Amino acid sequence: MNCVIVDIDDTLIDTKPRTKHIMEIVLEREIPLEDLGVLTHEKIFLKYASEIQRTQAKKLTAQFLNLLLCKNEAGIESLKFNRPIPHAAEVLQIWENEWKIVYLTGRLNIIQENTLRELEEFGFPTDNSDLIMFDPADWGKGSLLDARKRLLSSITEQFNVIRVVDDFPGYFSAYKQFLIPDRIGLNQSKVHTKKDFFEQGATRVIEKWIQLRDESEKL
Repeated sequence: MNCVIVDIDDTLIDTKPRTKHIMEIVLEREIPLEDLGVLTHEKIFLKYASEIQRTQAKKLTAQFLNLLLCKNEAGIESLKFNRPIPHAAEVLQIWENEWKIVYLTGRLNIIQENTLRELEEFGFPTDNSDLIMFDPADWGKGSLLDARKRLLSSITEQFNVIRVVDDFPGYFSAYKQFLIPDRIGLNQSKVHTKKDFFEQGATRVIEKWIQLRDESEKL
């Protein structure tokens, strides 16, 4: 069976408002939303953390990750700040008529029900789909790229993957390694460049999902 793999966070769902909220909890000060599309999390910390907070970087990073990964109620509650990325659901609704949709995410499987509910709420197809999530151990065992590869190995054993869409350049070397023919980088921020995607193995880079709508309507 043919399938397409699609990342979730910042590929289908805009997490910048949620990340802003979490950073404000951790740093106890307001963070401009526009910085989330320009600076990495590390640079935001260096820019807005106080001198005392910088000496507590390890502790605050752990607090940030616990919230980001929804390991506590405050993290789960913050999911309400997420927003769908325009036209993504529209395109996937077309794709599900032809291919199986496989959502591959670094989110932890402890929030599987929350994630499915969020996808459905935002109009993303969930009937003809699989949701593949990280185990909590994946965030403490080796690199996230290695964890991605383990999950990709399982997916490619079951399906013929014809396409992948992801916003993180660092995963495209794995997509290339597993011979996925259509490797689409979604580059909506200024944190990465098109060159970053191509150097890691992307076959094309888009800035908006609407760029895929016209070709999808021809299916």
